[in-house]
Order: sequence, then C-alpha cells, then structure tokens
Amino acid sequence: MLPIDDYTKTWNEISRIEQQELLNKFYPKIIVDAQNALNWIENGKIIIKNSINEYDNYEYEDLRNKEEIEQGEIEVNFDGN
Repeated sequence: MLPIDDYTKTWNEISRIEQQELLNKFYPKIIVDAQNALNWIENGKIIIKNSINEYDNYEYEDLRNKEEIEQGEIEVNFDGN
C-alpha cells in the first residue's frame, strides 16, 4: 500500500492500483457526495447563477437546510480508516 506522504514518485509513475488506493485514502465516499450534490442541484436546493465571482468561480445560492449542509461537508481522513 502506498503511503499518503510518499512523494518520491509522480502520479504517472505509480500503478493504477496504487492510484486507486491513494484516491480512496483521500476521499472514499466521493460518489455518494457527488450524487447528493447533483440531487440538490436538480431539486433547486443549490442554484448555480450565471455570474462569476472574483475567484473566477460561478456564484450560487445555497437553499439547503442545516442537515443537508452538514451532510455535504467534506471530511478527509488521511490514515486510511
């Protein structure tokens, strides 16, 4: 298993299996969170505007309730557990 702090190789120098292990260490629940975000957009809970802020990101309105916002918070666990 590839240690998360092993920066002796580039992304292209590690195997596909090592790449997947590394991604899973960073954020194993990405698919569920992406599905949640898509549902919030489709249901009008997050509205992406047609304007860009000073950081060149699209502005948006967040109409989710507290529980939905907490559900969407990203938690990264670097020890692989």
